Amino acid sequence: MEADERMITIKIDAPRTPDQLFNIPLLLQECEKVVEEINNESLAALNDTKKTFSSPSTQFDFRVQHATHRGKEIVASVSTDNENYIRLNQGTEDHIVGKGGKWMSFYPEYTPKTRPRVLTSFQGGPGGIRQRAKGPWLVSGIEPRKFTDAVSAIKANKFFRKIDQAFEKARKGSI
Repeated sequence: MEADERMITIKIDAPRTPDQLFNIPLLLQECEKVVEEINNESLAALNDTKKTFSSPSTQFDFRVQHATHRGKEIVASVSTDNENYIRLNQGTEDHIVGKGGKWMSFYPEYTPKTRPRVLTSFQGGPGGIRQRAKGPWLVSGIEPRKFTDAVSAIKANKFFRKIDQAFEKARKGSI
């Protein structure tokens, strides 16, 4: 996510002995494949977080930057500028609504459709008898769902395992 971006940096030190030589073009090619694969899996996981949402604010796509070389880096990303999704991912503070004594219509109960660090959604939404009253009110904030943290944690082990395999392949490809 734009406001909660994750970046992994891999540093390659020069080999100290001839048997540790790497085929650098092959290493870069393999690392790019790994970055692209994990990025695609991350996109699929993040798309799962909005499956049962039906409001227009959740009908959006993530922007995907596919794995590309940018200078010495291989870069890929999945991001969104959808304010509602970002608010849900990062959470919000308690806040005042209905300032100036404005009338508002609302349901007094709400069952969240998502849970922190869980990538699937569940049945939920507003409940109870619709009410109408004058503000202002202090409304509870949204607990951060931390979807991007969850995806990062789920994909980290696979990413590093595959990067190790890329290094091994590049080492064998140089002998």
